[in-house]
Order: sequence, then C-alpha cells, then structure tokens
Amino acid sequence: MLKGKFSSFILALPASDHDKSGGSPSKASPSPVDLPGAVGDRLAQATTRRVLVVDDNEDAAQSTAELLRLFGHEVFIAHEGTSALAERARLKPDVVLLDISLPDIDGYEVARRMRGEAEQNSMVLVAMTGWGNEEDKQRANDAGFDQHWVKPVSIDKLKDIAALTHQRP
Repeated sequence: MLKGKFSSFILALPASDHDKSGGSPSKASPSPVDLPGAVGDRLAQATTRRVLVVDDNEDAAQSTAELLRLFGHEVFIAHEGTSALAERARLKPDVVLLDISLPDIDGYEVARRMRGEAEQNSMVLVAMTGWGNEEDKQRANDAGFDQHWVKPVSIDKLKDIAALTHQRP
C-alpha cells in the first residue's frame, strides 16, 4: 500500500504505421479508414478535408491541427488575420476554423473578407471562440460563419468536420 501523496499520469501517443520490411515508419499519411485497396483509398479521399486553423494561441492551434491530422485531414495553421487571408487564397481550404480574437484583424472581419471572394462560397467557416452568448452567435452569423463553436471544442466536433462540407449549399 502506498502512503503519502503521489501523482498519476497518462500519456497517449498516436500510433505509427511501420512497413513490414524493417519496422521503419511509413511515409504515408495516416488514413481515416482501415479498409484494403481501392475501396479504402476512395473512402479516405472522400472524407479527407483541407482545413485551415486560425488561432493566435500557438498551442491551441497546434493541438487542434494535430487532432485533425490524426483524423486524416490535411491541416494548415495561421496565427493572424492577414496571414489567414493569404493562406486561404493560396490553399483554398474546405473548412476554416477561425478564432475571433486575433491580434491584427478580428475574426469577424476575416470571415467577411473570406466570404467576399466568390470562389470561396463552398468553404465552411467555423467560429472557434471563448465567446458564446446569443449576441456573439448572431454576430458570427452576420459575418458569414456557418457554425459557432465555443472553446474548448469537443473532440467529437472535430471528428465530424468532414460532414460540415456536406451541409454547405
């Protein structure tokens, strides 16, 4: 029996694919599905999304991006509104997860500018913010956001990100 105070830690690491020849890590991207051959490849392509995560908090952006990568998505990060606009134009993402409180341009203005681009009408814009009252949600809607998520965002919402693109007209 243990006496006194002690700590318990759980460390969860993503699994790594290894090739059968020598156990070295595979160069392939993680697949969101585990089906053989062409069926699995087609399903993976159908559910993989290009996602731009915009958050001035580098740790929050990185952890969100890593989770999305584990779910099989192609993820890019920006930490300011101006860089988010440039990355959006360059990458043409399917989904943009956009913080409202950015250091240069607020997320509402970034969303309005992104929505102003005709080729971006199919892109899904998600506000990810600590602000969650009805006025904040309405303001996000008025700026062109499709969804309003209050931080911390659940893993289940991040898992379902591929479904968001099917909801956009």
